[in-house]
Amino acid sequence: MEIADAEFFSCPTKQIGATVDLQKGWIVIRHDHLSGKAERRKLYGRWVAIKSDQRTIYRIIRFSPTVPRDGIVIDWGGWIDLQPDADDLGKSLNLKISTVKWHQAIRIPFVHVDNAVRISAYLGGLSTLLGIASIILAFK
Repeated sequence: MEIADAEFFSCPTKQIGATVDLQKGWIVIRHDHLSGKAERRKLYGRWVAIKSDQRTIYRIIRFSPTVPRDGIVIDWGGWIDLQPDADDLGKSLNLKISTVKWHQAIRIPFVHVDNAVRISAYLGGLSTLLGIASIILAFK
């Protein structure tokens, strides 16, 4: 489901009344990108894909009425990842925000913003492969 397809600029966290940085892996957009309250409640805290012209990143979504309609509150690492070749990071970006599909959800732990989650995902994947290999070797 597409949530937004528009030109966004990066807003500071003070825009949502936060005195500290936003948690890693979260974004905040204005609540009126979705028409109904039920849709917002269903999507709050869910993973979304944020796609720029160059790259796609994954974050958990929140909504706020204090963020401008063309603003997005995002961690600095995510803003840089969306425009890796840009010299001027202050400009706005054309972003497409949509819910993740099943094949994207499998990829999220391996590209997560937090290093501990990425390491855990790779160790879990390695453990799964070794478990499958041991089952195959046990029946040979």
